[in-house]
Amino acid sequence: MWLIEPSGNSTFVRYVCIGDPEDILTVEDVGEEIKKQWVAYVPEQKPTMQPPNGKALVNLPAIFHSGQPKEMPETSADVFNFTVNVKARGEWAWEFAPGVTRTFDVPGSTYPDDEVSHTYAQSGPQNVVLNTRWWGSFTVGNEGPWDIETPATQGPYELPLEVVESSPVLGR
Repeated sequence: MWLIEPSGNSTFVRYVCIGDPEDILTVEDVGEEIKKQWVAYVPEQKPTMQPPNGKALVNLPAIFHSGQPKEMPETSADVFNFTVNVKARGEWAWEFAPGVTRTFDVPGSTYPDDEVSHTYAQSGPQNVVLNTRWWGSFTVGNEGPWDIETPATQGPYELPLEVVESSPVLGR
């Protein structure tokens, strides 16, 4: 609603909706619909590790990567005939061994970046488990952003690993 003065100056007063209150959509309605579709927007988990053969050496770091970007590219979705823009940032929880879980705000990387890594002290099989949570927000036109209260979750994704000891090799 606009107030137009006799001088011709106009001032915005407030928004007014005319119609049945049951037909009016709220930010909460749009947010709830986004939550239903949320996981479809986030990048798929494609974990890898280095060394790439699924074997790690005792007392040397094994380096991990979720195969995802740190942030989800902004994505547009059609919700209730509105264009809604969604964006998100990830959080990665790696269980390197039973009872050894660390959470990172980066997806991991490859050598020489060893921020997401773990050094095993003993040889044997391990099952590394990755769970990803995406924290997002959305905008409708120029309105927002509003946080999506419930994160999109992915996982658990299991990555088998064999921790081995190095043995000396004589060569010529």
